[in-house]
Amino acid sequence: MILSKILDEGSQLLKKSNIGDPNREAKLLICHALKINEHEIISKPNKIISEKEIQIINKLLVKRAKKEPYAYIINKKYFFDMQFYVNKNVLIPRPETENIIENVLKNIDKNKALNILDLGTGSGAILLTLLNHLPYAYGIGVDISFEALRVAKINTDKYNLSNRCSLINGNWGKSLKSNYFDILICNPPYIDENSLHNLDNEVKKYEPIIALNGGKDGLEKFSNLLPSAYNCLKNNGNAYFEIGFDQSNKAQSLLKKNKFEIKNIIKDISGFERIIKTVKNNNI
Repeated sequence: MILSKILDEGSQLLKKSNIGDPNREAKLLICHALKINEHEIISKPNKIISEKEIQIINKLLVKRAKKEPYAYIINKKYFFDMQFYVNKNVLIPRPETENIIENVLKNIDKNKALNILDLGTGSGAILLTLLNHLPYAYGIGVDISFEALRVAKINTDKYNLSNRCSLINGNWGKSLKSNYFDILICNPPYIDENSLHNLDNEVKKYEPIIALNGGKDGLEKFSNLLPSAYNCLKNNGNAYFEIGFDQSNKAQSLLKKNKFEIKNIIKDISGFERIIKTVKNNNI
C-alpha cells in the first residue's frame, strides 16, 4: 500500500471518531510510526509501505480513534521548551501550567542558589523545566504515586538533572524540612469530584483520576496541602499554585486562612485566573 492511501484511510478513521483535526493527527501518527517528517508524506505520496509498517500504523490509529490521547500513544509531550516522557500514570502537562514557569523565571535571580519544592510532581515537567533554566537551583519533587515518580525519574535522567533533583514518595509536604524552600510550586488535583463525569473521554478514561480528583468542591486536596506547604517555605519564600478556572476567590480565602500573603493572580490565555502567587510572611 502506498503512503497517500494509508493517510487517507487513517484520516477517515479518525474523522468517524470525531477527532478534532483528523488529517493532521493521522499524519503525525504515521510520521511517528515510520520515523519520518511531514515533508516526506507530502513529497513521497507513492512510497510503498510494508505490511509490518502498516500494522504498526493501524495500531496507533485505532488507539487514537478510541480517544486515547496522542501524548500517551507516542509517550511524549512538549512543555515550555522541553520534551517529556509521559504515560497513563501521569497527567499530561497543559499549556496553562507554563504560566508558572514564565512567572518564576521572570521574578528570580537565575544565578542564585535556590531550593525548589514541587508538590505533586507527576512527570516532573514543572520542576525539571525550572531546574533546566536555573543552573544553581536544587529541587525536590514529591508525589504519592510510585508510578508517577518512575516517570519523573526517566525525565530527570534524560536531562541529566539527577545531581540536582531528588524524588520522594510522600503525602504533600509532610515530613519535609521546615523553613527550607525558597520556591514552592504545586499543580494539585482541582476537579470537583461531582464533576469528573463531565470531563472529556480523553481525560476521564485515560488520565489518572488521582491527579484530577480534587474532592469536595475541587479544593479539598488543595486545602489539605496548605499547612505543610507553608511549613516547608522559608520566610519570604514564594509559592505558586495552579487552580481551576472558577476557584480563585475560594482558593484565596483558603490561602489567607493558612497565613499565605497573596502577591499576584495570573490569568491564562483564556482570561481565567489560573495561578496564584503567594509569599510566606511570618509577620502576618
